[in-house]
Amino acid sequence: MDAHPLSPRQKEIIHLPLGGRYFIEGPAGCGKTSATIARLKTILSQYAGHQVLLFVPQRSLAKPYFDHFHQQREYSGSMPAILTFGGFARRMVELFWPVIAEATLFSNSHSRPYFLNMESAQYCMEKVTRPFLEKGFFQSVVIEKSRLFGQVLDNLNKTAVVRFPLTEIAQRLKSINHLDASMEIAYDQVQICAMAFRAFCYQHNLMDYSLLIDLFMTTLFHSDEFIRFFRSRYPVIIAENIEEDVPVFHDFIRENLPVADSVWLVFDKYSGYRSFLGADPQSAYDLKESC
Repeated sequence: MDAHPLSPRQKEIIHLPLGGRYFIEGPAGCGKTSATIARLKTILSQYAGHQVLLFVPQRSLAKPYFDHFHQQREYSGSMPAILTFGGFARRMVELFWPVIAEATLFSNSHSRPYFLNMESAQYCMEKVTRPFLEKGFFQSVVIEKSRLFGQVLDNLNKTAVVRFPLTEIAQRLKSINHLDASMEIAYDQVQICAMAFRAFCYQHNLMDYSLLIDLFMTTLFHSDEFIRFFRSRYPVIIAENIEEDVPVFHDFIRENLPVADSVWLVFDKYSGYRSFLGADPQSAYDLKESC
């Protein structure tokens, strides 16, 4: 920050009134993150750190903020919560598990679920899918088994981040034009394996990313307990690189825009490179209308 003095435009937006909803956009490298860090310093002069929720689409994008706080020896307050949406959802589901447990389909809802990471989810998917492979599933496609397991998990994740029913996976995959008949069979088999994996998770108290996001948005997000907690705990919301995040996150932000004290959304023009992972720049840009 000292080596790169703030421009007049950066200073102008940094000192906007705190009680507003702002959409900051510009190309990569124009100084949006530097302005956001400076804005954060102003926010922390009026709010406690734990009242600030700062979202990043991936953990690597949080580095400038962690670096800033490590360098600020004079700051003695609490740290803002710097999280991905998935990390936030997991933290909330763990916190409110006694509240939402009875509304879930887990076979043992009194015990907290075990959260699967990418590797453990693939291991469980292999366990679920192998009996289907032995019955002749996916003979119409040539694909490595590890890639196959990952593709089924990717489709499960898409149901959560784009917010469509789990039962519509095959239907949506088949909507591709000029689809070969053998692929239609494979997509039906993907649907069966996805449903079997979800049932396996419910049976064994396991929670993969897709189930985590679905459970958070459908069971917890609109509960009175969560609403009271969230609105009192996090009056300030900052979101970096929203074009690299997923539609379900944009829905979450959209619903909280009217009730938060202060919202600061950062949009990187000409980006959105993670669209293959579900990122939706247009969904992100639509938030501008509410700011």
